[in-house]
Formats: sequence, structure tokens, C-alpha cells
Amino acid sequence: MSDIVLSGSTGDSAVDGVVGGLLGQLPLLPIEEWTRERMHAAYWLLVTVFNRPRGVTLPLGYPDAADEFFGYARRTLRLPTGVEVPSTRDLIRVTGWIATALLALQAHVYVARKKECHDSYSHYIGGPWATLLHDIYHRLRTQWGYLIPLVQPSVGNYALWVSRRRASKTTSWSSIESICLPS
Repeated sequence: MSDIVLSGSTGDSAVDGVVGGLLGQLPLLPIEEWTRERMHAAYWLLVTVFNRPRGVTLPLGYPDAADEFFGYARRTLRLPTGVEVPSTRDLIRVTGWIATALLALQAHVYVARKKECHDSYSHYIGGPWATLLHDIYHRLRTQWGYLIPLVQPSVGNYALWVSRRRASKTTSWSSIESICLPS
């Protein structure tokens, strides 16, 4: 039996009741089909979003090893002032899809909302990637709002985090990507 992870609220009890009632009546894709679709979507995003060649091989390199953020902060956001700044949206998006695919493959779990895939990964799969996925989602999205903060020595920040990952040969950004690629 497969689990369905679909919690949270829109904040409107009438909408939540209708949506919850409708979802309970809809047939689910078989978990095998859901898994296949999530794996293909994760791979497609991994290649397309970071401008990789279609035929990727392991081990993956960074999308742009010379870039300060290795090519993972190329997508920009427009601030209210009109200025465009680098953002972490694509990194969050791709790691979320990879986590969703792995949850389907390894734990036979359906995850329908991106805000739940990182915590669900920790709950159902765990391991060393759970902390990284949790940090990517909760720090980069929730705390920093997809933006890269200015370097402040007293506060953990993306640049410092990335530089520490770069210095560590045991955990790299390319490793998180490689978990969804065929070997």
C-alpha cells in the first residue's frame, strides 16, 4: 500500500473541504506509473534547467564550475525596485522533484505538494541527503525567500554554505543531482 502525503491548508476551510473531498474521489495513478513520471520529470529538469547536454554521464560536474554559485543561481528574481538578482528557485525546484521521484521509487509514496517533499524524504527515507534537502528547502526558500543574502559572518549564508560544499569532496551539489540519473 502506498502513502499519499497531502497535508497543509489553503487557509480557507470551505476550499480545503471541497479540495480534500474531491481528491479523495479521484483515482490515483498506480505508484509504478507515478514513479516513472516523477523520475522522467526529475531527469528532464536536471538537464534542462541547468543547461546540460542531453546525454549526461556520471559523475556530473557543476553546471558552471567557474561561477560563484556553480551555475545553480542563474535564474533571477525581480525585486520590487525592478532590479533583477540571482535566485535559488531552480535549485529548490530540481532538488524537490528529485526528492519526489526518490520517495515514489524507494518508499512508494505519493507527494503532491513541493513544500512536503523535503520533510517527507526525511520521514520515509532519511539518511545523509535528508538534512541537505531540508536545508535547501527551509533555508533557501523559507528563510531567504529564494534570494542569496549578503555575506554576514554571524549568520549562515548561501555563499559560505556553497564554498564549504566546494571544499568538501564528500558532499557536492553534483552528488545530489546524480541520485536521479540512471547508472
